[in-house]
Amino acid sequence: HEIAHVTQKHMLDAIRRGALMGSVSELSLTAMKQDPAMFSSVIDEMTDLLFTKGLDKDKEFEADVVGVEYAYRAGYNPRGLEDYLQTLAKEEGHVESKFFTTHPSTTLRISKIDSLLKDYSDIKSLPFLTERFHQYVKAG
Repeated sequence: HEIAHVTQKHMLDAIRRGALMGSVSELSLTAMKQDPAMFSSVIDEMTDLLFTKGLDKDKEFEADVVGVEYAYRAGYNPRGLEDYLQTLAKEEGHVESKFFTTHPSTTLRISKIDSLLKDYSDIKSLPFLTERFHQYVKAG
C-alpha cells in the first residue's frame, strides 16, 4: 500500500494540487541563497500539512488496489492488507489517531478489498510468510 503511494506519485500530486510546487521553487531559490533556516521551516510545514491532512480518499483506495496487486505479483498472499485493516478496525473508535481522520473508514476499505480479492482465484495457495516477518523484526 505505501509503496503504491510512491509509485502512483500520490504525494507529488498532493503537492501540485495544493499549489505548493511553485511556492517551494521560488522560496527554495531565495532561501538557499539567503536563509537556509527559512527553507527548512517551509519544508517542515509542507511535511506537516501532508501528514495531518492526508491524501484524497480516492488515492488511499487506489493505493489499496495497487498494493494488493503488487503483493500478488511478488508471490505474497494479497489478503495481508485486508487482514491488517481488520486488526486496525478493532482499534477504530477506541484509539485516538490521525490515521483514522486521514484515511477512509477501514470497514469500507475492507469491503472494497474483499470484492477485489475475488478476482484472485489462486489466493489460498499464496504464502503469508508470517514466520519470516517475525524473524526480520527480531533481527532489526
